[in-house]
Amino acid sequence: MRRNALAVVWTCALAIACWADRVVLTDGKVIVGKILAETDQKLTVQVSETIVVEIPRSQVAGLTRDPGYQVPSRVSTRPSEGAAEPPREKRQTVCFIQIEGPIESDLMVATVRRSTARARALRADVVVFEIDTLGGRLDVAQEVCAEIERMAPAQTVAYVSGGVSGGAFSAGAMLALACNRIYMAPGTAIGAAAPLVVVLDAARRPVPVIDKAASAISARMRSLAEKNGHPPELAAAMVDPEVELREAKADGRRVFLSVQKAAALQPSAGITLGDWTHPKGKLLTLTALEAHRLGLASDVVATRRELLAALGLATAQVTDLQTAQSLAEARDRRQAYLVKLDGQIAAHAARARALDPAAFKYKRLTKRNGFRQTGDFEDEGHLWRQRSLACIEAADACLAVAREKLVLGRKFPELGVESKAVELLMQQMLALRERVASEIGANGSER
Repeated sequence: MRRNALAVVWTCALAIACWADRVVLTDGKVIVGKILAETDQKLTVQVSETIVVEIPRSQVAGLTRDPGYQVPSRVSTRPSEGAAEPPREKRQTVCFIQIEGPIESDLMVATVRRSTARARALRADVVVFEIDTLGGRLDVAQEVCAEIERMAPAQTVAYVSGGVSGGAFSAGAMLALACNRIYMAPGTAIGAAAPLVVVLDAARRPVPVIDKAASAISARMRSLAEKNGHPPELAAAMVDPEVELREAKADGRRVFLSVQKAAALQPSAGITLGDWTHPKGKLLTLTALEAHRLGLASDVVATRRELLAALGLATAQVTDLQTAQSLAEARDRRQAYLVKLDGQIAAHAARARALDPAAFKYKRLTKRNGFRQTGDFEDEGHLWRQRSLACIEAADACLAVAREKLVLGRKFPELGVESKAVELLMQQMLALRERVASEIGANGSER
C-alpha cells in the first residue's frame, strides 16, 4: 500500500511539474497549469489532463508565465471523454440602434439611452447607429452624442441608412461624427449642420439665420472628427459657411487646405492640389459617393448585410434593438396620455361652468315691507356657498391639468400640442374662478 501511495504522489508531482504557468489568487492560493485562453474578464487554465478551470480576473493577484513551455508529448491535447472542451473563439456581437426622424425631445434621449444600456448588457463588440434625420434640437443631439461616446470600448459605427429624411443633416451629422466609422447608403447625404434660429426681417417675416453658437458647435464637430479619425476640416465646413476648402495630397495623405493657403503654395512644397473645392458662402453637404471619395465615409453600402461584410462581421451575432419601434411606442403612450388629459380638462371645465353660482336662483327672505334684502337667503346662503366652492375647485382642477398638458407639449414638441387653445381655456377658467372667489369673499353678498 505504501508503494502505491508513493507512486500516486510521484505521478502527481510529475504532472504538476509539467505545467509552467502560475496564477496567484487574491486569497493567496496558487494555481499551476497551462493558460489556454484569456480575456478582460477571465482566464481559462488547464490544471490536468481532464480538468479545465475558469478564473475571474477580479480574483487574480499575480501571473507568471513560462515562455518556453510546451505541452508534453505524453499529455493528450484532445480532451478525454467527459472532459471540458477548450473555449471556442467568441462570436462578435453587433447591435443595431435606430435614430430616425426629428431629434426634438427627451423622449428620444431616453429611448436611445435604454438601447445603449441593453447593448452594454449584451456586451456588444460593435454598435451600429442607423441614422436618418433632418436634425433637431442641439441640446438633445448633445445628449445622444454623449450616449454614443459612452459606448467605448465597443466600436461605434454610423450607418446613414436613408429613408424619409434621406441622410444625416444638421444634428444628425454631429451624431455620425461621434461614431468611430461612418458608412452611407446610396443616395444619402450628410452635412448642413449649422445651428439656426428664426428671426423677423424688416417686413416681419420669419427668416432662419445662423446662431451665434455656431463657433462652439464648429469646435465640437471638429473635436468629434479628430477623435474618430474623420477630416476635421470637412466637419468645420458643415457648420461655418465662411470656410472654403481645397483637396490636396501631402506625403500621400489626403488633406484639406484653405483656398488662400492652397493658392500661396510653392511648387516645391511637396503638396499636390486636387480638383475638389468647397466654395465660401454655403454649408458643406456631401453625397454618399462624395463622402466616400473624400475619406469621410469608409464605404457606400446598400444593406445591413453589405455593411456587416464591409466590417468583417458577416458571421457575427446580430441583435436589432428596435429603437425606432420603441420610440414610436413611447410616442403612442404619450399621445394616449394626452387624450386622457383632454378628457379630464373637458370634464373639469364643464363642471366648473355648470356650478357657476350666478346661473342659479335662490330662495330669499321677504321683509314685512315686501322688499328683499341683498344677501338674505332662506338657508343663510349655504347652497350658494357650497356651489361657489365647488365651482372654484373644478376650475382649479381644470387649470392644473391644462398646465400639465402645456408642459408636456413643450417638453415633447413631436406630440403636436395646440398650446393656444389650451391657453384660451385657461384664461376662461381663471376669469370664472376669480369672479366666483371675489363674490364669495364679500361675506356672502351677491354683487
